[in-house]
Amino acid sequence: MIIGILAGLAAGALWSLTFIAPLAVAPYYPIDVVIVRSLVFGLLSAGILGARGFRDVWALPRDMLWSVFLFGAIGFNLYFALMAMAVPLIGAAIVALVIGALPVAMALAGNTGPDRIEPHRLAPPLAAIAMGLVIVNGAALGEHGVMENSAGFALGLALTVASFLAWFWYAMRNAALLRGGRVKVDAWTWTLLCGLGTLASLPILIVLG
Repeated sequence: MIIGILAGLAAGALWSLTFIAPLAVAPYYPIDVVIVRSLVFGLLSAGILGARGFRDVWALPRDMLWSVFLFGAIGFNLYFALMAMAVPLIGAAIVALVIGALPVAMALAGNTGPDRIEPHRLAPPLAAIAMGLVIVNGAALGEHGVMENSAGFALGLALTVASFLAWFWYAMRNAALLRGGRVKVDAWTWTLLCGLGTLASLPILIVLG
């Protein structure tokens, strides 16, 4: 459990860089960061799977290959692209406030089945998360400059919500597959397979970019 907690803390710390990167790459565009990020992730995944002879890929059922492609396209490419385009429009703090609500939404939506946690036990930690989001990022909503370009703000907010929905769909669908026992590989290999799906769907992102 300790290793899992430390891994979660490290993942959260590194995840915060996704809100900074789109502002730190000028004069390049945010979409450039997304394409390079997906390319590196996909090539590394393909290289590791290739070193194994792609046996993990050939062992997947046909419909699972489609799921891997969709996870890469929506859960990685689309999610990060939408978020990266939103940050320059409305600022990292507001995007983080919306995207940061994902753990709350996922905990509520995923609290089903035999291992369901009673609502009265789930409410305190979720309330603490929500309060933390407001305290840390709420000041950004009061900035006078945020609404100077109302059209840009509306577009940035719409992109952020779309990014939220893309990751929410990916997380819930992925959890359902893992819970259903259809994924026969370990978490590391499954991540590599999703990376391969990210690489396979990258041409679509490049065209849109």
